[in-house]
Amino acid sequence: MKRMFHSLFILCVIVAVAQAQPQTVQSPSQFTGVQIGADYQLVDYHQIVEYLKYLDEHSSRLKLRTLGQTTMGNPFVMVIISSEKNMAQLEYYRQIQDRLADPRGLSDEEAHKLIAEGRTVVLLNCAIHSTEIASTQMAPKLAFYLATSDDPEVQEILDNVIVLLVPAHNPDGQLLVTEWYRKYVHTPYEHSPLPFLYHKYVGHDNNRDWFMFTQKETRITVEKIHLTWHPQIVHDLHQMGQRGARMFLPPYIDPVEPNVPPLIISQLNMLGETMAAELIRNGKPGVVTNAIFDAWTPARAFQHYHGGVRILSEAASAWIASPVVIKPEELRARGSDYNPRVRSVHFPVPWPGGEWHLQDIIDYEWIATLAELKHAARNREEWLTAFYRMQKKNCEPDRKIWGYVLHNDARKPTEIAEFLDVLQEGGVEVYQPQEAEQVGKVSIAPGDFLIPVAQPYGPFARALLQKINYPAIMDRTGRLKRPYDVTTHNLPLLLGVTIDTLHAPPAEPLQKMGRYSPPQERIGNAGGRYLALAPESYGSDIAVIKLLQAGKKVMRVADPLQIGKEKFAAGTYLLPNSEGARNLLARFSKLTPVAVRSFSGGKGLEAWKLGNPRIGLYHGHVPSMDEGWTRWIFDHYGIRYTSLSNRAIRGLNSRKSYDVVLFAEQSPEAILNGFQGKNVPPDYRGGIGEDGVRALREFVRNGGTVVAWGRATRFFVDQFWLNLSNAVANLPPEKYYVPGSLLWVKVDPAQFLGYGFGGKTAVLFAGSPVFEVQDGHSFVRFADRRVLACGWLTGEKYIAGKSVGVEVPFGKGRLILLGFRPQFRAQARASYKFLFNAILRSVAKPATL
Repeated sequence: MKRMFHSLFILCVIVAVAQAQPQTVQSPSQFTGVQIGADYQLVDYHQIVEYLKYLDEHSSRLKLRTLGQTTMGNPFVMVIISSEKNMAQLEYYRQIQDRLADPRGLSDEEAHKLIAEGRTVVLLNCAIHSTEIASTQMAPKLAFYLATSDDPEVQEILDNVIVLLVPAHNPDGQLLVTEWYRKYVHTPYEHSPLPFLYHKYVGHDNNRDWFMFTQKETRITVEKIHLTWHPQIVHDLHQMGQRGARMFLPPYIDPVEPNVPPLIISQLNMLGETMAAELIRNGKPGVVTNAIFDAWTPARAFQHYHGGVRILSEAASAWIASPVVIKPEELRARGSDYNPRVRSVHFPVPWPGGEWHLQDIIDYEWIATLAELKHAARNREEWLTAFYRMQKKNCEPDRKIWGYVLHNDARKPTEIAEFLDVLQEGGVEVYQPQEAEQVGKVSIAPGDFLIPVAQPYGPFARALLQKINYPAIMDRTGRLKRPYDVTTHNLPLLLGVTIDTLHAPPAEPLQKMGRYSPPQERIGNAGGRYLALAPESYGSDIAVIKLLQAGKKVMRVADPLQIGKEKFAAGTYLLPNSEGARNLLARFSKLTPVAVRSFSGGKGLEAWKLGNPRIGLYHGHVPSMDEGWTRWIFDHYGIRYTSLSNRAIRGLNSRKSYDVVLFAEQSPEAILNGFQGKNVPPDYRGGIGEDGVRALREFVRNGGTVVAWGRATRFFVDQFWLNLSNAVANLPPEKYYVPGSLLWVKVDPAQFLGYGFGGKTAVLFAGSPVFEVQDGHSFVRFADRRVLACGWLTGEKYIAGKSVGVEVPFGKGRLILLGFRPQFRAQARASYKFLFNAILRSVAKPATL
């Protein structure tokens, strides 16, 4: 017995001693077995998440949270890192952020107490673009360092900062890119271009989604991070081309969007230069500021309108994880802002050229990020004070403008719902009047929607609702400086709704809305022979396509008609009134609400009988973001379609399977020949080829419809021998330039392809073809004057009155060619109708009611 107690005592001592010893936490390289940062090696997203779970279990400084599921079903995770004391009071600090973000009713004295207690919140958002992979490799190393280091500087960061680390904003793409790279590294195909988008739908465009909020990853970040934690600093870690500076950091170049608060501009300039100085102090050459990138659009800078700075870092790329060698003479500038071979005030230490490795990128990102975190820690009260002051100023009344009113247009319920969804997803408050009244020259009524600008996120509302033209800025050579990206983000024009500006507040009380849910119109059996759907809303088009694909019969009237006291335009949809049709419409209306009326007349009216549109969408090996956006739109709304590969196009000899084939924006070369070269795996080489061209001709001759837009139209002009030319093809940018602007077009609402338009609408135009029409007929043209609706246009005289939409008969079928992209980034929704009308035209036959 004594011997047993003695053994137990010794065992307890051993356990106690073992527990008292500090546990050694494995580094990410030790845990994964991958030497992170080494050439030709990558850790994938699953390994990163498993390691972060391990850190969560072994460190009280870190918590791993799963915020939702990605587009392809992977976990979207965020790591919160701070001191043990702060981690024990996370909700308290989050509530401080909440209160400072909305300071209405908060006295300065109360605010200063919260500021003294609060912590700077910094969001690190890694690799929104998945080929820009270095930050996903740095993320676990940074988490390990902050979770385990006893360095005084680290402790200072942990005590004063709450770090929100998103190790990959696009987990799906990180996995796709890593899998592809691992498969072909050390083979002849190591440097092959990717034959897929690195986001299922939108590829590189996922960082243009910060005001329309279409993608799951965007909404998770906005809802669970931005509007939950209100970070003072957001750092998007990107990579850029190989042959310029080694890293870009703010300041940005002009212009800055007018609704970005001045203090935001000053703060990001200060922080960006601090980070750049730290890199130079650590012997890192090739850092440029005040070059290349602007801060014009909320599509890339959500936080600028929500009280925080958006730091963009852009490191020079390797080839995924393969090193590159850049000769000095190969260094090239992007734009006219700096010369990568010449020292200048914004580029003080040129990089001489040489080898560039994945580890180099990680080193630059590491130094810049730690400099940022140290600044956030050492200036904690200044960051929080600035945040409070900006949010307080946002809530102060504006002497010139009270706000905006969106009138409740009964004919456009889908547009109204999606307009309000965008604003409310961005944190904007919306109110409704309880009584009708006149405010200046504007009549408001119950059911309208009012958006005051004096509210915490008023700058975001202003940015989306004001018509703002991009300013003309000269570069250092005296030429007009080209915008970095699209120049407009005007939500009313993009969605085709009308707003009025209120210069004085309503006298009657207003009621703040909760999250808008469109009223479900009771689609009951009112005894009418038909159910009529107004053609003005793209929600009606979507509902009709889904009804047809569900086997329902639908007619489309060719002339205007009267239903009770209401006038309905040409193109109104009529479907037999049945319980099945009513149930389907009620179900569809949850996503796309529609205006439905009961109708019994119409006998003898000229109409179109619509069939079930069997849709094919070209999807070759050369990835097209525009094609991806088209897939997203169809999947989001529940429209059935089939992706057609190069092989499928070559086998397309009749109308047995498809009525309409769509070709999204893509170069003719990519469609015809695809990827070429020995560096491309054989399975991914080539386009549709001459066999595909012959198959398409046969398909259209037999009655099929091809719809193409953007550069893809030139493929069909050439291959179908059409007598169409591009009116702006040979104009230099000094004479004609449209980088991405909303332009006014005239539409014939009596033509099938113009149904639902009131004669005029705005389309998003970005360097697209403009047609001189000899074959076919035009159904949409630019306005004769004052073509620019919003953005920037040089050379109006070259396009005024010209065609941007043409229907060309070919055999028994037709080609429908659109110069512009009708569904641009799922932002230009007013022009969805051009796409949906074209699809329905493929299955429309003349008939009589």
